Amino acid sequence: MSTTTYEMLAVRITTLEEIISKHIANQKPDKSRKSSPKDSKERKKRPLSAYQLFCNAKRSEVQDRLIKNLEEGSKLPRGAALAELGKLWKELGDDEKKTWEGKRDSVESKSEDDKSEPESEPEPELKIEPEVDTVPTPKKEKKEKKENKEKKEKKNSDGD
Repeated sequence: MSTTTYEMLAVRITTLEEIISKHIANQKPDKSRKSSPKDSKERKKRPLSAYQLFCNAKRSEVQDRLIKNLEEGSKLPRGAALAELGKLWKELGDDEKKTWEGKRDSVESKSEDDKSEPESEPEPELKIEPEVDTVPTPKKEKKEKKENKEKKEKKNSDGD
């Protein structure tokens, strides 16, 4: 390439760099992201919904029934039990759904009661360290062998 081509490319690169730097400077930080707590213990977990409580209670029954209806040697398809549970939930009447919602409310109140009680501090762990390291580790053994070998080589070289 000729020098004029290099000069033209250099001018283009500098103008693009200026445009990019201006664009980056004008960008505002994305505030739509919520800051998540770093420690998972601090994160509040949502209580289970009435549907989730229903599924947890009925899952084993539904799976057993579906397995009985399967042909011999075939496996239960992934998600089949969940699909069946969804159908059962839709077929439930309003009264039955309200009983599950009542169970949900009782679970929520129990969890709130647990949160209101002050947490006891965990007992500190006792660290017992051996007084003397009597058992050599493989690394120590290797290091000692190497040092002994070096000493022998020094003696041999000094004795020559």
